[in-house]
Amino acid sequence: MTQTKLISATLFGALTADAAAMGVHWIYDVARLEEIAAAHDDVAFLSPDPDHYENVPSFFAHEGKEAGTLSHYGAAFAGLMHYLLQTETPSAETYADAFAGAFGPGGTFSGYIDRPTREALGNIASGVQPSGGADDQLPALVPAIAMAHMGAARWLPLQQVTHDNLLARDAGILVAGILREVQAGGDLHHVLSEAATHAPDPFGAPLRQALTTDVYDSVAYGEVTGRACALIQGLPLAFHILHQAEDFADAIRRNILAGGDSCGRALVIGAVMGAAHGVEHIPLDWALRLENGHDLWRLSKTLASC
Repeated sequence: MTQTKLISATLFGALTADAAAMGVHWIYDVARLEEIAAAHDDVAFLSPDPDHYENVPSFFAHEGKEAGTLSHYGAAFAGLMHYLLQTETPSAETYADAFAGAFGPGGTFSGYIDRPTREALGNIASGVQPSGGADDQLPALVPAIAMAHMGAARWLPLQQVTHDNLLARDAGILVAGILREVQAGGDLHHVLSEAATHAPDPFGAPLRQALTTDVYDSVAYGEVTGRACALIQGLPLAFHILHQAEDFADAIRRNILAGGDSCGRALVIGAVMGAAHGVEHIPLDWALRLENGHDLWRLSKTLASC
């Protein structure tokens, strides 16, 4: 399989994984997630239901969305992809304008706006540069994942539009490096092991533990790592899932059942599994359920050639 095809699968895998998790995003009670999965015969591609969130640790953020819709993370990812194809010379300044045009007042995005996005929008409006806040959560990885094949010199300035944080930078370099190696044909488990071995603090130790633990169940391992949005929790749990999963669908279901910020982890997991296995291993019925899936696949193929 050509590297361009694997890059296409990287991008489409991230988008598919995000939409798959959106319906139960930010439910932290794993027993509730098991109940939901049993009631629906699956836990992927569900519509958000406020009843699922009642009386358990959770946050209901996606009211009104339907199954197959991207979360605000996925929308930012797709928005960046569109921006890259529409802009001859990407820069922090023009990306900030595009980001504000999508997520700011009167923008094209309709849905939940999280704290880091609000902070970035405020800084953009005030002319603060870089506009990103000191946030170290999983959405900081959007540029690194979408632009891994282009190199850090191109994606780092765009990351700082939304997240200006050293942990976010280091995590982005780590994840982009994994993607480049896997897109070039590297063995997934070897690439993960090498990445964990050379990862900077504070990521190294928890990443190595995630790959060597005798706990097979990723849902249970979430008790070790935590299930929240912080990179220091999300990346080790993502590593565990990537190490244990049998295929793309298994990885995505493990991620959703692990609870918490499943959409944040989904971008990493979906991208890496897409790069490792190709688009042929993304379930066809999932691709068909992804809202605007045909357009997103075409977008993925076009950007992969850039």
